[in-house]
Amino acid sequence: MKPTRYFRFFCALAFPCLWTPTVSAQKAEFSPFKVTVEPLYPLALSQQEITEGMAEFVIAVDNQGTLRDHLLVKASHPLFGEAVEEVLPSWEYRPVLIGGERVNAMHRITVNFRSSGMFVVGFDSVNTIKDSRIKLIGGSRNNTEYSVARLPQLDAPPARLQAVHPNIPDSEEIPAEGLRVVYNFFIDQEGRVRIPWLDEQEFQHIDEEILDATYDALMQWEFTPPTVNGKKVVTQVSQPFWFTSPKHSVVDSR
Repeated sequence: MKPTRYFRFFCALAFPCLWTPTVSAQKAEFSPFKVTVEPLYPLALSQQEITEGMAEFVIAVDNQGTLRDHLLVKASHPLFGEAVEEVLPSWEYRPVLIGGERVNAMHRITVNFRSSGMFVVGFDSVNTIKDSRIKLIGGSRNNTEYSVARLPQLDAPPARLQAVHPNIPDSEEIPAEGLRVVYNFFIDQEGRVRIPWLDEQEFQHIDEEILDATYDALMQWEFTPPTVNGKKVVTQVSQPFWFTSPKHSVVDSR
């Protein structure tokens, strides 16, 4: 049976955009999405006289303009995250072009709400997402905020339940001293790998087939669900791989 084909995502340059009369942001030459359904301000928060808030998502859009995955990484209140998550699949998406070629790409979306009905949709710049782990806030200021948990906050480090080694083709791209590939990714509440992206600080040039094979293997990994005080959470980790030959790869311990 042919193995499942996964889609490796680039960290793409993204800009603020203006799509509807109630969206406040700067115009841009290109945006990877179009807001077609506006998120509703949570009624329960209006009743609590909470007049503003925000939600931040990481999204993965493939080279056909299809939303492949999305994950809430930060919110001033979980209800703001739910409001955005409800409409994200209904938005229209566009693939990113690199060198005239459509590519799979990941973006970080921040939606700022106002109870007046105004909401602001923006993106991070390439320097914020690319070449670094996505910045996380260091814990919530109160018990209504939501954020991705840091590893030191977890009850225990997530344990690997399944680790598939990359099956890479014969390649002359592996130097005699070996080759190191590092992917950053999220582990969700069920222990699944979500939205991996390449840590580009770790290499100068790596063959695309090696990167794709590593990504395909990583997407099949499974972990024990991360928890904080017994509650399942989402966390962010990085995973290095060492290649010494086309038939030999070593998974580094985190």
